[in-house]
Amino acid sequence: MSAGFGQGPGGECARTGLPVLCPDLRRERSRWLVFATKAIAAGVGAAWALPIRHGDDTLGALLLLGPGTEDADLRVAEVLVEAAAVSLLRAAASERTAVETSQLRTALTSRVVVEQAKGMLAVHGSVDVGTAFACMRSHARRSGQPLRDLAAAIVRGDVDPAIILHVDR
Repeated sequence: MSAGFGQGPGGECARTGLPVLCPDLRRERSRWLVFATKAIAAGVGAAWALPIRHGDDTLGALLLLGPGTEDADLRVAEVLVEAAAVSLLRAAASERTAVETSQLRTALTSRVVVEQAKGMLAVHGSVDVGTAFACMRSHARRSGQPLRDLAAAIVRGDVDPAIILHVDR
């Protein structure tokens, strides 16, 4: 049963951060026309939505649906809401960690290639690695090329070190 994302008591709860308790969807048909119509047709008569919170932030909503013949056990629902909040926060933290790990790996790989290129330029031009790096950085800026891409091209042998070092050989 899909009533559309953000529709009905779950969407309202997620937007407002306030619980939405609806023991009789028939009474709320005009409030959530699409949701209520589809829910009632599927045998759902009641809906309760509780905000999933972390501090002052609303992360989403837990929507409970029932036949409408009895009240939902909101104490149990509150425990589920807490569990959902913890799960969402852990998932977000895990995603941030994965992104940071990927960024660090990329930076480390770039650093290794840049160091290799600096060494190759230093040997080729009989200059110190600081001078080699300054020449490589300057060339990258002039050509509008990312430093790591230029370094990789140097290491692969696609770029003549003499061009980078401005030496005639």
